[in-house]
Amino acid sequence: MPVEIAEFIYGLLGKPADVDVYNPFSGMCSFPLAFKRCHSLCYEINRGTWASSIVRMHAYGIDANIQCCDALSAMSSNGFKMDNVVCCPPFGMRKEMTIANIVDTIFEHLSDNGVCAIVVEAGFLSRQVDNDSEVRNKLIRSRAISSVVLLPGGLFTGSNIQTAVVLFTKQQNESVFMYDASIEFIRDKRKKPRLDLDDIWEAMDEDTTQNVPYEEIDQDGCLLPRKYINPLDPNKYVRLGDIASVVAPTTKSVEFGSPYINASSLVQGVPIAPIKPIRNTVYWNSGSYYKITEPVIIFDFNIDSLKVRVGFTDTRDDAIYAAKTLNVIIPNEVVSKEYLMLTLQSDEVKYQLMGLQAGVIHGRIKKSDLLDVRIPIVPIEEQIRSVNEALSSQISESEKLRVAEFESFQKEIRIRKHALAGRLSVISSKWNRLESFIRDNGGSISIKDLIGKRNPITVEVVLNQISSYLKDALFQVDNLAGIEYDWGGPVKINVRDFLEKYAHKHQSSRFFISIIGIDDYSKKGKEICSVRFPEKALCRVMDDIISNATAHGFNDETRFDYRILFDWWVEDDNIVLSISNNGTPLKEDAREDMVLSYGYSTSLNTGGHLGIGGHEIKSIVEKFGGKVEFISTPEEEYTITYHLYLPDVSRLTE
Repeated sequence: MPVEIAEFIYGLLGKPADVDVYNPFSGMCSFPLAFKRCHSLCYEINRGTWASSIVRMHAYGIDANIQCCDALSAMSSNGFKMDNVVCCPPFGMRKEMTIANIVDTIFEHLSDNGVCAIVVEAGFLSRQVDNDSEVRNKLIRSRAISSVVLLPGGLFTGSNIQTAVVLFTKQQNESVFMYDASIEFIRDKRKKPRLDLDDIWEAMDEDTTQNVPYEEIDQDGCLLPRKYINPLDPNKYVRLGDIASVVAPTTKSVEFGSPYINASSLVQGVPIAPIKPIRNTVYWNSGSYYKITEPVIIFDFNIDSLKVRVGFTDTRDDAIYAAKTLNVIIPNEVVSKEYLMLTLQSDEVKYQLMGLQAGVIHGRIKKSDLLDVRIPIVPIEEQIRSVNEALSSQISESEKLRVAEFESFQKEIRIRKHALAGRLSVISSKWNRLESFIRDNGGSISIKDLIGKRNPITVEVVLNQISSYLKDALFQVDNLAGIEYDWGGPVKINVRDFLEKYAHKHQSSRFFISIIGIDDYSKKGKEICSVRFPEKALCRVMDDIISNATAHGFNDETRFDYRILFDWWVEDDNIVLSISNNGTPLKEDAREDMVLSYGYSTSLNTGGHLGIGGHEIKSIVEKFGGKVEFISTPEEEYTITYHLYLPDVSRLTE
């Protein structure tokens, strides 16, 4: 057991001194290390562990009475009463040694003023199976429990099991002190959770603790702290089972090459596109798997990182298989799939998922238990607003990353320019020195002539230096000319698919995106609206057109009708992609050659906007065989329009 748990329990008990402390199931004697001011009486049944613990106590200079015996049998046969007990039983080592049996035995052998602090698997706090519920309700009826503290999972080496500390006495208590300390930890170098004792004491506030009167404890005897700390308002939450159905694994095998989904296929945030399955490379015929043939939501909860990752499928024909460790649900019409994926990642839902996983060794949630998870429910308008705000936040973060990446690229150019300028400056200095020497010698010199008085060098050396520096400068010129931003290679992009995904991702509470345009496919089914262009570059161009619109055009806080219009059509050998907005017009004298020139700035350009400017938009599009047209129509509904002329794939390949 980690010593930090023993030290936390020592503080929880009020740091007793000069008292006898019984420690059944003492293991490697972590408790005596924390209870140094007490007289520890330890019991360990394993002879190897018993011998090692004696050596450990000797190394630390602690005088502990350590006996090699079965603590449960000793207590039952001797019938003695104990005043102070601390223990961390080995979970499930013997069939008759369940947590419930151990708790019940210790409770019966406490003195009238006795107190016990025991580390239990968190499942003991809520399980309705075996005799857990019977023993738990026995303690509740006796009002014996004084404190329950839920600890993080993964504190014990080799297991992700979540644990809790339960304090109980023989005296009656008025209430139970509940503390959810399940997220108050730090990670060591091996990324294992470790209790931070300073933080765990400081974090005791109204958001993490609650004194719960015995009259308010649930009839089922559930003692999970999160159920009582800031309880969920039943009028604002509904059961997941009332708004969605939970799918169970239905197949025992996955064919070679079948589309397959695992936890790495999922993402955090609100995904904008369906999950892209991988292709499994072997035939699996053991275990259970999901066989998905309809649109579903898939999510995974990692209790170690406290993160929920989500994704969705839109398959209706080909089956997709998924790992049984994932959770698959189908929402009904009450909630949108985007809103449900967003709320599954909220703190209130995470705490409930933690409660479901409490005490489960492998961290898997029972599918039937998912139905009882409470989901915050709001009108559809608020659902849309919440999703839009989350998407806007995601977009701003991705834009920051792209801006940072581009600024890094520009910084690299500046560094190389500075290096080239430095080298040219040295060449100029050497050449000026040589010219001055030639003039002083009447225009006639020899390569063996000496230049300078203090540290003279020959003309030959100076010429060799200039030659060497020129070679370096030529290399730096080539190096500077060869540096290009990596937009990726051109790929085939279906215009409608691209714009629909882009619009879905960029919808915002500040503006609405509308899409019009011709159909994707001709009557014969031939694709007619696809371009060949680097997707990363096209996204960048679109991002900066939209970003410039929101920064310079959508600046009236009293307007709620801002719109962006996407349109496209075929013109000669190009597909014209049109992006218009109805924001504030530009200056009256704004012309296309000005807006698309280097360094152009509007009179509204305030607040440190980071758009790359018309010149860069133009240069990116032209780099890959297209062109840009800018149109300003201040008197019309849509005041600003960009036309991107992109090569039509079907025309190029005919």
